[in-house]
Amino acid sequence: MLSRNRIAQLLVAGQEDRLIDELLANGRQVPLSLRLLLSDPAGRRAAMYGLALQRLAELMHGADGLCSQLFSALRCVQSARGGFGTDAATVAAAAGLLTYGDYAGAPLAASALEAAGRALDWLSGRQDERGLIGGGTAVSLLAVRLLMARPEFLARVRFGELAEALMEESEGAGAEPLLAAARRVSSAA
Repeated sequence: MLSRNRIAQLLVAGQEDRLIDELLANGRQVPLSLRLLLSDPAGRRAAMYGLALQRLAELMHGADGLCSQLFSALRCVQSARGGFGTDAATVAAAAGLLTYGDYAGAPLAASALEAAGRALDWLSGRQDERGLIGGGTAVSLLAVRLLMARPEFLARVRFGELAEALMEESEGAGAEPLLAAARRVSSAA
């Protein structure tokens, strides 16, 4: 299990790619193509901050100093339009902000949820005519994996279209358990 101390150690050492690898290997395994998208220099730092914030908030069941620092860092790299450099980084950042918002105290929670809402609005604006985020399957699957259980995500994106497009794109690609869950959520939404 990836500990708070290990996350802090990698952050201090500036080992962004290593931290992303360890966060993803810690129950968030993704295909190499998506791992490469998360490493894109345009969004790598935001992806790292978002995934680390999500994991730390889950581990600590509350916001400690490191969570607050990651939250502040994320706010600094969020664009005026709500994105975080790349679609994949915006998904990771939104997941971190939403999780942090669940555990932070009242003023920070509101600020985190506001920033997450702007990121989700940005992602919604990035959906193509079929519903895929950024026009691609990999980022859309990441969004479903990290955000599907979040009502904020479901309320802002065209989730039914997203789920249908993913089902069409991913037939036989090993994404069946994730897509089955997406079908359940889509039918309940």
